[in-house]
Amino acid sequence: MKWQSIVDFRFKCGWLIFLMIFCTILLPQFVFANNLSISNVSLEDRDAGADTAVVEFDISWDNSWRNDINYDAVWVFLKVCVGGTCSPDANVAWTHGMLATAGDNPVDSAPGDNADLNIYVPVDLVGAFLYRKASGNGTMAANDVRLTLDYGASPTSAADTDQIQVKVFGIEMVYIQEGDFYIGDGDGTSESASAFHSGTGNAAVQITGALTGDIRVDVSFTGDDTQISNTGIGVDGDGGLDTDDNGTVDNADFPTGWGGFYLMKYEIGQSQYRHFLNTLTREQQFSSETNNRIAEIATAGDYAMTDGASVDYRQTLRLPDPLAGGSYPEEIGCDLDEDGVLNEYDDGGWIAMNYISWMDLCAYADWAGLRPMTELEFEKASRGPLDTVYSEFAWGTTEATDAAISGESLVNIGQVEEIAPKAGEGLSNYDSDTSTAPEGPIRVGFGANGSTNRIEAGAGYYGGMNLSDNVCEMTISLGNTTGRAFEGSHGDGVLTTTASYQGNATNDDWPGIDTTTARGVTGSGGSGIRGGSWSGYDYNMNLSARDSAAYMAVTGTRGSGWGGRLARTAM
Repeated sequence: MKWQSIVDFRFKCGWLIFLMIFCTILLPQFVFANNLSISNVSLEDRDAGADTAVVEFDISWDNSWRNDINYDAVWVFLKVCVGGTCSPDANVAWTHGMLATAGDNPVDSAPGDNADLNIYVPVDLVGAFLYRKASGNGTMAANDVRLTLDYGASPTSAADTDQIQVKVFGIEMVYIQEGDFYIGDGDGTSESASAFHSGTGNAAVQITGALTGDIRVDVSFTGDDTQISNTGIGVDGDGGLDTDDNGTVDNADFPTGWGGFYLMKYEIGQSQYRHFLNTLTREQQFSSETNNRIAEIATAGDYAMTDGASVDYRQTLRLPDPLAGGSYPEEIGCDLDEDGVLNEYDDGGWIAMNYISWMDLCAYADWAGLRPMTELEFEKASRGPLDTVYSEFAWGTTEATDAAISGESLVNIGQVEEIAPKAGEGLSNYDSDTSTAPEGPIRVGFGANGSTNRIEAGAGYYGGMNLSDNVCEMTISLGNTTGRAFEGSHGDGVLTTTASYQGNATNDDWPGIDTTTARGVTGSGGSGIRGGSWSGYDYNMNLSARDSAAYMAVTGTRGSGWGGRLARTAM
């Protein structure tokens, strides 16, 4: 299983007679990361009457699969700039490009030259899932794939005579099928820290399509309320949450994990995040509030997420030198080797993104048309339908192999091929007390190759990578009323523009939403972290440990071990 960062790809360009569509030839930055590639993007067949245009592109990704359990997919979405000034030296926003028609293989879409490619556009028209129709595995590729852009729809709202530029982005996902699963890992005698259990015992709980009541936890490290620790709540897999444990479902829309959903195959990568930043206006990059998308701007060449002059725990995003300044957005790049030349092949673009806050994660989710995952979904994605094992990790065993032992270093440091110098059961990036390197996250999916199985690769049941290690997963908590109010809405691709609050997620059911909703998600109450990180110990990686599952309720800061991935409900 391999990964590709979100990138803005080189365009196949040309004027379309009388249609006034154009696209810009970008500098060669054709990134293949873990071998998802989107290339040869062009705009075709503008229909002035319908306010539509076809976006055509080639796509391929390695190690694709479809079997009786699940399949992988690519979430594809568009960003559009209207007018002739959409360049890094203009403070113009890239807006979200809405698709024209929803459904399974819409009539205005086409799989190109691969009849086995399925296209599904959700009803909100924010993007499309591309995946195999039939069982199989290996490289999935198609040329001349077509999606239809509705350029007249908000937020693009382009006129028929406007020039348009389009960027195509893709994120690898795994499909997690509907069905029963367990939360908690209690065996009747022992359980992981603050794990879910039934009543006052310590046995794991099965989530089914019926109401399971009185789910509780022991008091966690911080952030859980007395409802979850003393009274309990109920979870109805296909019905939502009984938030008062009174036998009545009070939040029918909470994503319990029982229904089908898609989850990012990998943690957000650093190149993915920089490409997100580089579609924002300067005000969205650098709000005057403390929860802006990058650290306050200091001097040319500073590292954007830490305000430092050098790499801090493998966080590579760097401001350019010289700065654009004025009202222009900064074109941020990766620079792991600190040589001042951004986005070189060994500059760490495929390292898991760290130093992001809950507000950062939500902004990225809204921009990409995705949503945060819940901690119930985290356990489902890791364990699948299998029985529990006390103190197990996401790969289903209690054994782990430290990816970086003292005296050994990573191979192909900073490159797309970055790997650990060893193999073993549960290969993972954590602190075993003998680690001296790499002192930060590693390339996402580093444990998997063409010959590894789930346990060797350190993968979850459905193929998600690094769920227990590398960087912590920020999730929506079941431990307090704010988290339990989440209704599972998806991002619409549009961030806030309110003065001093630019660049925030706008979903009013997401934890941290400001009561003045035009300000967006400015806090972190109702969120927490699950899984371990490069700086945590093995017990932090325990799949059911929730000692920090509501931790983000009391902090909105960025951490060197904090990252995450995002979800979308299957619809």
